[in-house]
Amino acid sequence: MFKYHYTLLVSLFYCMSKIHGGKCDEQKRLMELEDIIVDYFNTTYFDEDTFDISVIYNTDSDNTMRIKFDIIHELPSEIFLKMKVWGRAFGQYQVPTGISVEINVCDNQLKKYFLEQILQTIGITDCPPKKGVYEFEGISPNINGLPLYALPGLHLLVDSEVYSTSISLMKVKAYMNID
Repeated sequence: MFKYHYTLLVSLFYCMSKIHGGKCDEQKRLMELEDIIVDYFNTTYFDEDTFDISVIYNTDSDNTMRIKFDIIHELPSEIFLKMKVWGRAFGQYQVPTGISVEINVCDNQLKKYFLEQILQTIGITDCPPKKGVYEFEGISPNINGLPLYALPGLHLLVDSEVYSTSISLMKVKAYMNID
C-alpha cells in the first residue's frame, strides 16, 4: 500500500515543474492551482520577512507557484513530509482520496526523487538544506501520470506538513482543480 501512495506522491511532485517540460505521458491533463495557504511556518528556522509560498495568478495561462524562503537557522537532520489529499463535495474538502503519505524527505532511497528532481528546482542541493535563500518562480502543477480516477472537474486539497522530531517546520494547504 505504501508503494502505491509513494508512487502517486512522486508522480505529483515530479510532474509539477515546467523544468521537465510538463510532459510525463501523452495525456494533457492539468492541475490548475487555485490557492495556497501557509497555515504555519517556524520563524526559528525561516526568516519571517522573506518567506513566501504563493500562487501567481495568470489570466492568459495556467497559474503558477512562487516559492521563496530564507533558512536562518540550521535545520534538523531528519525532515519528514506528511501529506493527505482530500476531494471536494458539496463545497467542503471532506472526501478522502486514499492518498496519504508520511516520508523522510532526506532518506537516501528518496534522494533521486526529492533532492535531484524537486528540491533542486528551488536551489536546494543538500538535505537537509543549509542556511541560505532559496527561491523559484513558475512551478506549474501537472498531473500526467496520476491514476485515471482523477476526473476532470475534481477539486482537491493537498494538506501537508513538513516537520522534524517534535518540531513543526511548516504547514501548507494547496487547493487545486483538475482540468
